[in-house]
Amino acid sequence: MTKLYPLSHIKIAQSIWKSILSKDSTVVDATCGNGHDSQFLAEILQKGNLYCIDIQQDAIIATKNLLDNTSCNTTFIQDCHSKIETHIPSPVDLIVYNLGYLPGSDKSLTTMTKTTLTSLKKSLTLIKPKGLVSITCYPGHSEGNLEQSEIETYLQDLDLNNYNIYSYKSFYNKAPTLFLINKRN
Repeated sequence: MTKLYPLSHIKIAQSIWKSILSKDSTVVDATCGNGHDSQFLAEILQKGNLYCIDIQQDAIIATKNLLDNTSCNTTFIQDCHSKIETHIPSPVDLIVYNLGYLPGSDKSLTTMTKTTLTSLKKSLTLIKPKGLVSITCYPGHSEGNLEQSEIETYLQDLDLNNYNIYSYKSFYNKAPTLFLINKRN
């Protein structure tokens, strides 16, 4: 009997990112954390531009260390993702959010619903036609649960003439959820 091994939300996201990006794409990791998403993206973007944003200095340092030998043009920005438009030239091919707290650090420091929604709204103006916003939510803590709920509410009101919206959600209440917003034109 063949065993089924479902893909994790991370593998699904990475597969989609890889399918839409080229070596000269422009990408934003809006919550770079420990840098694993940035590292994956940098391997695709040989000549492209990667912007790594995080409010925490430890996250920026960890990401810089992982990307030390990459060939893409990388810019590190220590700031809140709600100020994304002040740092990023448009148009952008992909904007990635991996919400929650910095793994291995203070779990009380998390992304916040208000700033995430502000950033998400701005991101939709930065992505080019056929561009994508990828959001991974972690509802296993109170702010993460609220953040996911508010993002779901916001996405329900988006104009489906302008965006395709997908979600990959487990049946387990506290499992991560992946949202993908593809700009039509």
